[in-house]
Amino acid sequence: MIALWLACAQNPEPPPAVVEPTKVKTKTRVRQGDAVVVLPAIRDPQWAAARCNDGTPAGLRHRPGAEGSTTWVIKVAGGFFCEDERIPCAERERRLTTGPPGQDGAPADLSDIGLFSRDATANPLFATAHHVQFEYCSSDLWLGTSTERQATPASPDGWYFSGRTVFAANVAALKALGLDETQARILVVGHSAGGAGVVGNLSTLTAAFPSAAASGRLKVVLDGSWIPAVDSPLLPAADRWGPVQEACDAAARAEGRDPTTCIYGPNWWPHVASTGVDVLVQISALDTTQTRVFVPDRSADAAETWKRNAIASLAPLPWVYSRAHAYHVVTFEKGFSEGPEPTFRDVLSAFWADEPARRVIEGAAP
Repeated sequence: MIALWLACAQNPEPPPAVVEPTKVKTKTRVRQGDAVVVLPAIRDPQWAAARCNDGTPAGLRHRPGAEGSTTWVIKVAGGFFCEDERIPCAERERRLTTGPPGQDGAPADLSDIGLFSRDATANPLFATAHHVQFEYCSSDLWLGTSTERQATPASPDGWYFSGRTVFAANVAALKALGLDETQARILVVGHSAGGAGVVGNLSTLTAAFPSAAASGRLKVVLDGSWIPAVDSPLLPAADRWGPVQEACDAAARAEGRDPTTCIYGPNWWPHVASTGVDVLVQISALDTTQTRVFVPDRSADAAETWKRNAIASLAPLPWVYSRAHAYHVVTFEKGFSEGPEPTFRDVLSAFWADEPARRVIEGAAP
């Protein structure tokens, strides 16, 4: 299950069947200590199983919005994944396998760029919103529910793969932090590999926020998380720790198909679309985390073929933003508001305002 989890993780170069991770070149600004660490397992015993790989409590960072704000921007962070078949867990960086730094309630840093910018000129819609970052430390694309350590060469004691439990715990924690789903407007951003977490846990979101989901106040952005269908026999076992998308997984198994192929956007999209939740997909037709793996010969012809296929795969999407040059994510980067018009920020503004769907696809045939 790959490219959906495109990490931005700065991990070691993965083996050739893996669409992940690339280093983020943009310098990210942070405001020192204006957020707090929230560890659900510490605050509520029912979430004791919300653990990172190494057993430490998983959690999130929360920066409160302006007084009276009912808007919440939630970033579900990425960081690739591992399954010990083609992607060794032993190569994971420690920051992706252990809890966020600091005790529960401790001051924490959060980026101050793109959707998390506090500059109302740069980020007019969300500068005063509550900003939340779900920290990724389960190495399972937010899909696992293990309550006991699982064998892995990464540790003689084994690891927990409990990302789905962590996701649910974080969502529950939002309510304790003041998110009133009967009033709130909620933007959930699956960032790179975090897009797998959002797709795989969308039912958790709609169950936790039924009023917001039904009224259109819950919206989803998948940033760098769409991958066109690729005929590859080397896909890693991305569903080892849990189903990529439950309805897609069930349908694939019932039809005798490989459920791992639920990583492909065109395969999970009908199931996500059926929820009625508005989804905006951002993906470069030459996404650097994908092309360096799926276009191994680096030829111009191969890249052009990939671009055509990627653009064609976007056909069913009502909301899509895709530029034809090589980049990966934009929501928490300078690309959020830069580039030719309409910018991603322009399209997101229309999406947030419930305007008619927009499809900005550079390089598509007229």
